[in-house]
Amino acid sequence: PRPDAEMTLGGIRFNVELDTGTESHSQVRRRQQVYVGSTEFVLFVTLSARRLRGLTSKCLTAVKDICLFTTLDQVKTDPAGSIWIDSNGGQTSIVKS
Repeated sequence: PRPDAEMTLGGIRFNVELDTGTESHSQVRRRQQVYVGSTEFVLFVTLSARRLRGLTSKCLTAVKDICLFTTLDQVKTDPAGSIWIDSNGGQTSIVKS
């Protein structure tokens, strides 16, 4: 399976997964399994803060270092900001300063 979108920013390639909340967390983890062994970041964009918390807490250990999560509202407001959450709850930006 391919990501929902791909982008390159500052020479770094990102795989983008849009999570609308229609898949179970088990299905999302199966989707994450595709990225095991990859060094490219995976950006999960979801629709609600509640879903965001669920995705970060249930992220597969094998991909937790390459997965970042945020909501669509945050992306629309400030995509370059520190809106991305890692699986440990830390915030970061995907743009190098």
